Amino acid sequence: MIKPEQSRAARGLLGWSQETLAKEVGVSTVSINNFERGHTDFKQETLKSLAAAFERHDIEFPDEYGVRRRTENVQIIKGDNYLNTLWDDIFQTLKDSGGEVLITNVDEKRTLDIEKNNLLSHIERLKNYNITERLLSCEGDDYFLMPKECYRWMSQELFTFSSSTYLYADRVAFQVWRQKIIVLIQSKEVHEAEVARFEHLWDSAKIPP
Repeated sequence: MIKPEQSRAARGLLGWSQETLAKEVGVSTVSINNFERGHTDFKQETLKSLAAAFERHDIEFPDEYGVRRRTENVQIIKGDNYLNTLWDDIFQTLKDSGGEVLITNVDEKRTLDIEKNNLLSHIERLKNYNITERLLSCEGDDYFLMPKECYRWMSQELFTFSSSTYLYADRVAFQVWRQKIIVLIQSKEVHEAEVARFEHLWDSAKIPP
């Protein structure tokens, strides 16, 4: 059955808001929001309706975590080295032109506990190649590895510890912490939709004191 991260990725492929998906499925926007944040479980019938809504618009779920549309480039990254694979893709994609990485649901202390040396090396090479970051972390989290102006605080109500989202170049990466998996989508349309969502969150987020 469809998982919360697949629902988010599929919406990204279609450029749908949670409200649009809710209307397609016939449930409330709050229900979709809670499901995608992993705060509630849908009944089997509702999960089937959710998948069917996407499938009507040419979205497929080829395996337990996969999401794809024939016109898009979707890659599944998983395993113990999955974070390093993502960081390498970020670096290789942006190293020649520089650019910005936008990250939602950041918990750098947890990441540092898992990949201390590799994370610090990644941050250093981003700096050396003029690649900047803006990061949305949980309100009250003051564990910063980048300059403080790179951070804003999401409310605890909006923040989720189960997944993170990375936006860079024409790519969107959905990271699922517990399963050690990343859904990487290369699509200009998906990227633009997710950047608009990030900017809305950024503008409404708090500046750490």
